[in-house]
Amino acid sequence: MERILVSLARYDQSILCCDKILSTYPNNSEVLFDKAVSLAQIGSPQVFEVLSLAIGADWRLKIKAKSHSAFAKYNSDQEFLRVRSEEHTSELQSLAYLVCRLLLEKK
Repeated sequence: MERILVSLARYDQSILCCDKILSTYPNNSEVLFDKAVSLAQIGSPQVFEVLSLAIGADWRLKIKAKSHSAFAKYNSDQEFLRVRSEEHTSELQSLAYLVCRLLLEKK
């Protein structure tokens, strides 16, 4: 539902819809991401906090954020870069990264 509202450029309604879903499922990474998209479209400073929560719940969303047009205007913003950098650091410290690195070193 919230994605339909975003596609119709009804960002305020999308945010309300996301908030309603998040009140029941607070760690839903996709809904957090959709809310961040809507916040970015209206220029809200909350975009960084919500995007950080979304990426924290699912680090793969940082790839989606890099290519999403809603975040294009933030690519040079230091706070946006910091959110992505913090996630990159935590990704590098993950067990999956360690296993991949060890496998690559064996080659």
